[in-house]
Amino acid sequence: MKISYNLLKEIINVDLSFEQELDALTSIGLEVEDNSIYESIPGSLEGVVVGKVLKCIKHPNADRLKVTEVDVGSKNTLQIICGAPNVAEGLKVPVALIGTNLYNEKGESFKILKSKIRGEISEGMICSEKELQVGESHEGIMILDEIHHEGKKCSELFQIYNDNLIEIGLTPNRSDAMSHLGIARDLRAWCISNNINHSFKIPKVKEYKLGSNPRFKLNVENFETCPYYSGALISNVNVKSSPKWMQNYLKTIGIVPKNNIVDVTNYVMHELGQPLHAFDLSMIEDEIIVKTLPNSTNFITLDGEKRTLSNEDLMICDKSKPLCIAGVYGGINSGISKKTNKIFLECALFSPVTIRKSSKRHGLITDASFRYERGIDPDMLHYALCRAIDLIIDLAGGMLDGNILEIGKGKRHLKKINFRYDKLCMTAGFKIPKSKIDSILESLDIKIISKNKKELMIELPSYRHDVTREIDVIEEIMRIYGYNKIPSLSDSKTHYPEKSFKSYEFFKNVIVNQLIGLGFNEVVNNSIISPTLNNFKKEVDQSNLIKILNPLGKEISQMRNSLLFGLLENISFNFKRQQQNIKVFETGSTYLNNQDKFIENKNLSLSITGNFYNRNWIYKKESDIFFRIKGIVNSILIKLGLEKYEEIESQRSMFEKVIEFRIGGKVIASVGNINSKISNYFDIDEEVGYAELDLNHMFAFYSNKKFKLSPVPQFPFSKRDYAILIDNKIDFNSIKEECFKINRKLLFKIDLFDVYNGEELPKNKKSYGISFYFYNKEKTVTDSEINIVCKDIEKLFINNFGAELR
Repeated sequence: MKISYNLLKEIINVDLSFEQELDALTSIGLEVEDNSIYESIPGSLEGVVVGKVLKCIKHPNADRLKVTEVDVGSKNTLQIICGAPNVAEGLKVPVALIGTNLYNEKGESFKILKSKIRGEISEGMICSEKELQVGESHEGIMILDEIHHEGKKCSELFQIYNDNLIEIGLTPNRSDAMSHLGIARDLRAWCISNNINHSFKIPKVKEYKLGSNPRFKLNVENFETCPYYSGALISNVNVKSSPKWMQNYLKTIGIVPKNNIVDVTNYVMHELGQPLHAFDLSMIEDEIIVKTLPNSTNFITLDGEKRTLSNEDLMICDKSKPLCIAGVYGGINSGISKKTNKIFLECALFSPVTIRKSSKRHGLITDASFRYERGIDPDMLHYALCRAIDLIIDLAGGMLDGNILEIGKGKRHLKKINFRYDKLCMTAGFKIPKSKIDSILESLDIKIISKNKKELMIELPSYRHDVTREIDVIEEIMRIYGYNKIPSLSDSKTHYPEKSFKSYEFFKNVIVNQLIGLGFNEVVNNSIISPTLNNFKKEVDQSNLIKILNPLGKEISQMRNSLLFGLLENISFNFKRQQQNIKVFETGSTYLNNQDKFIENKNLSLSITGNFYNRNWIYKKESDIFFRIKGIVNSILIKLGLEKYEEIESQRSMFEKVIEFRIGGKVIASVGNINSKISNYFDIDEEVGYAELDLNHMFAFYSNKKFKLSPVPQFPFSKRDYAILIDNKIDFNSIKEECFKINRKLLFKIDLFDVYNGEELPKNKKSYGISFYFYNKEKTVTDSEINIVCKDIEKLFINNFGAELR
């Protein structure tokens, strides 16, 4: 947000230095990011003086150059080489002395140096209007009036305007501060709170009557997109350049002046925050209609671009044609020109959502759309229109034709909030006197409707769209009171938030910490990806993919349906930089569209490739990457207390082989090897293990689980290992479930530590290595107790599974 300090001072004049005012703005949340000096003539003609040409002769070595002798009011005259055709003896001219900085049209400076031109010394420069940036003429030097004495500073001959440009970094919620008046209101509140002398005033305007005009009508087809529309007809205007004072204000904040009508609309918008638009009335047929048009309607905007409209674009139209994209940009056929004699001046309230969509759809971000998108003050509409009418009549002549027209104002309801004094004290950590709180609220235009010893009922001003809750009011009070005034208490304590073992954050952190402990690195990838990547997941129908409106490019045009692709890009990036052993994970959302209902699923994905550990003389052999990542998921589920899951072999388009972990029929995780087609697309020629955890489903089971706290084991556990030969079709989980039924009191854990398939084994057979852990919380387990259970286990292997003990 760019602010002219001179214009700000016209609204609020503070008894402080410029630097102190900047500090005050930053302290109340209007952070001053930069400030710079604006000069209507760059450099303010510093070093440029009046000179008199005493002598002018032809250059001995150049046909088009002349050697002049110039008196600049100093002891010695200067020899200056000049190529202007109109330089002559006796003229008074502006002379840039050696060391002077002059500026070109782009604002780039160049220094005048003593130089030699074609063998002759030049000790300065006789300047044209354009070289001084005081006019457009550059065909010859500028000739000054004879009354000016030699040596007089040229800065005294021209009205040089100086201002300070303040750049404020506004947060998106502060739509109320998107004007000079909005900044001044906040500064006034700070001055009141800190007892700083100041004067605050807004321009007085003439009150124009509201009514109808039989010759011109307004019509709004949908009041949800345009709750209020008003305008004025002004005739006999004289379109010309704006006065210098207005041009200077606009140039300070980076706006190029156009003409007095357009400049007034820009000036009022930046002064008061209300966008306005002026139409050439001769281009409008009888009435204004605010409506939408059919899809694919063509419309040419002021910049000459042909734009294809959507049926969601709100348009300002007359009886037969569109005139303007409402709140965004005007049309080429209804703009103000030098021939304009009558205008229609629009002042409206549009839906922020409607304007935002049109602005993004057409790539048009204007000062008007910027304000409409964030919400404007409905109570400012009539005042801003009257202010603009006054200025136009003053600067362009003309007269108001009839009454101000309006439609759809409706009844306005201001927000009311119940505010508690003790809530402020609890939040701030110290007490602020109630009288001080009341004073700050009133300085912010917050009306106190009723009060008692404990609380207030307050009414918010119409321009504060961002203040909706009690905590927002507390923030307003604290920023005006001053965060730097919060006392530092010697007995202050650190308050830690309550940690719930059933909270989603705690649940997620258990998984994240486990992975970090295993050496994984967390990554964060863009959730907007290419359609090509989304199409790798064949299980998702094209109609369920979410497409981005107005994407910056095809590569970022859809919301991701899996976290896999971002992880593969991370792996590929590292591979190309000679990093081969990679362990990464990401927590994030995937997105789908199911019958026009957007679904956002929380997931955690992890991927490994290469060696899990660094290879050395001790550790050489790497186990199958599939079992490695499966084991990691197993350990996460056990850590969360979700041991009662099923492992089901499945088929997925993205995997070579995959196992689904299910609880109650719901898939909570999938583990597998990424198929080579996808890996090759990312230039990865190594095997990649990948797992995807559905955090929504997992948390649902986790939050409903009852946790028991048990003491640290006092007695040792015992372990027995078995190697068995069984049919390929038998899975480990079925063996595990049956074995636990034998004696759950002594058996507390069963692990599969080895799986072997080899040619030396019988056909359709495989070998399992299984560990059984025995423990009794009341005493040490004896060998005789373990042997009894082991005999039952051996019988189970043979009778139930047809296994052979090896």
